Amino acid sequence: MVTTIKRGQMRPLVSGVLFLVFFFVWPSVGLAQKAILQSTSQDQIEIEFRFSEEMVLTSPKETGETSTDRESNRSPEPKPVFEFTLAVPPSGELVVESVERMTPIPIPFRGSPFVMAKGLGGQKAVTIAGYAWIRYQRFARIEVRPLALDENSQWILYGKIRARFNIQGSRSAATASVPEDTHFEPVYRKLFPNYEQAKAWRSMPPSPRTAAWYNKGNTYVKFPVAVDGLYKITTASLSAAGVLPSTVDLSTIQLLAEGQPVPFEAYGLDDGTFDENDAIVFYGKKHDGNYTDTLMYWLTWGTGSGVRIPSTQPADTVKQIPVIQRRLHLEENGTIEYYQGGGGPDQQNESGYNPGE
Repeated sequence: MVTTIKRGQMRPLVSGVLFLVFFFVWPSVGLAQKAILQSTSQDQIEIEFRFSEEMVLTSPKETGETSTDRESNRSPEPKPVFEFTLAVPPSGELVVESVERMTPIPIPFRGSPFVMAKGLGGQKAVTIAGYAWIRYQRFARIEVRPLALDENSQWILYGKIRARFNIQGSRSAATASVPEDTHFEPVYRKLFPNYEQAKAWRSMPPSPRTAAWYNKGNTYVKFPVAVDGLYKITTASLSAAGVLPSTVDLSTIQLLAEGQPVPFEAYGLDDGTFDENDAIVFYGKKHDGNYTDTLMYWLTWGTGSGVRIPSTQPADTVKQIPVIQRRLHLEENGTIEYYQGGGGPDQQNESGYNPGE
């Protein structure tokens, strides 16, 4: 059988408009120029991160400094954390083996050390912040903190920080061939100091979670949801997607989102046919992510069975709740008089509240 994927239409039970917005955020490439490759081997990468006062001390415009700040000659605000990227094998992990701080430079920051301590928090100079994919290259996000307090509570900028990383786990690329992507090579070269080493690690990204719930041979009708609320799928919704309602196996109908079953209530489907006045009603939630608010819901049938919300029938007898009558007196004073001052002719009465009252 041939799998069919169709786009359906549905009507929200509450008024609203569905918006679909895509964002693609590139990693910062400017800072990659300050990471200098020192050496590489089969299981190690050594990088030297370089910093200057101009990089670390932000200007008044960048910090949103006010005229009051300028009048008090407040020093520029230091930036505590910088992020770099290193290419890694498809399934390997990086471990920070050693860190060497070099070229200490006192910086003119006269603000409260507590302000910066919150950004540093006693953390290590070099840490692994996480992993991600860009096209056919997996990479690690490296956080570097070039600032530290000395014994005199003076901020020190280390102009050079040399770090050695161990590569643990598999160091080989997947067997699947990677399409040639010459137009993207400048991006790889800009992002990764170990660009040449990383070429051997190019690989297809791992398959999405779709494989866990996708069944070949089934028909899937997708319904985009970008606003939280109740939604109704009708025969008109299926017809708009090119599906004949009479072909739907109601005994195996399922509703899925991100591979997970979504409970739904079926109206009029108990007779085994999807008629004009019948409907599938569910509560849809939008996607909670950085790139889009739209979450795809999939209606399918043919295997398994979905999660239906059971219909409830009112009880034959209703227990009457006794009525309790009480009188409640509420009173509010619009003006409060209170004494303020230290006595004498300057004493005064004022209306309102003091902070904290």
